[in-house]
Amino acid sequence: MSTRDSWALVCRLFSAGAPIHRAALPLQERRAISTLGSAIRSVPAGRSRALCPYCHLKRGYIVSSGSESRRCHCPDCGSIPIELDDLLSVALDETWFKRKLRVAMDIASHDGVDEISDGIWRIGNARRAPVVLARDLERIWRDPAILGRVRVLRGKTTVITPLKRKIGAAPLGEDVQWLPLQERFTLYGSGLSFIDPGTKRETTTTSDPAEPDNGPFSADFRWVTLAEWPDAPIRLTKGQAAIFEALWSFRGVKVSAQRLMARAGLSSAKPIDLFKVKPKGQVDADHVRALSAYKQLVISARREGLYWLTPEVY
Repeated sequence: MSTRDSWALVCRLFSAGAPIHRAALPLQERRAISTLGSAIRSVPAGRSRALCPYCHLKRGYIVSSGSESRRCHCPDCGSIPIELDDLLSVALDETWFKRKLRVAMDIASHDGVDEISDGIWRIGNARRAPVVLARDLERIWRDPAILGRVRVLRGKTTVITPLKRKIGAAPLGEDVQWLPLQERFTLYGSGLSFIDPGTKRETTTTSDPAEPDNGPFSADFRWVTLAEWPDAPIRLTKGQAAIFEALWSFRGVKVSAQRLMARAGLSSAKPIDLFKVKPKGQVDADHVRALSAYKQLVISARREGLYWLTPEVY
């Protein structure tokens, strides 16, 4: 199943803002449901009426034939046999979706999500500028005052919405950066990856940013691929990536914590500080995987306070 089909389903469900009948989805997107795990949830449809499994346009009453089979009486198509899948709908876990978008945009975890209006949220600040997520670009067109609630001086507001039709590059004005959801984000590993507007989409479809380039690490050290985690690359935070990049630059030479943290440009006393799992109830799966990668790849001599990468990574 292609990542493109899975991402198309996520975008479709977010844009809808409500459950969609499973049977009404294209075949490729129905197959993608199982690959998205907890990001997608099944929702029981109504017991008395269902979307016609033949035309997918009209809803009809469900009638039992007396044997265990059921039929949908569509106003246009007549009596049509109906299966269990025809009675199920699927919905996007929008808490998961917003959390992954925030990570992709490098929004600080302490920066909360605020609902501005129905279907419009401020999901935090990226590079000191507000980031707004909306289901529909035209909703903001109709009420431009919405962005006035979050604008900051000398800052360019970023707006993320699904792309529903072809429009210009700056539909909200030069002081607003518009990011079409389908074009500027995609699924990578267990999260989302942001495709910078300066990057051509054709390049990203053939070059995976998570692909190992420096040993098990990606070119920017934001991902690490390990045999122990074959299902997906491990996503690292900026700080965690800086630790691995600094260690990689020393090419296996044992270095002190002070020298290592200075090379990484971080103020913490020890590299493990960037990998410690948060208290119970706040544990993030990516953080647990990153800690596992640290324990496997980094060797330390605690008494001497020295750190280096295991030779197998080179």
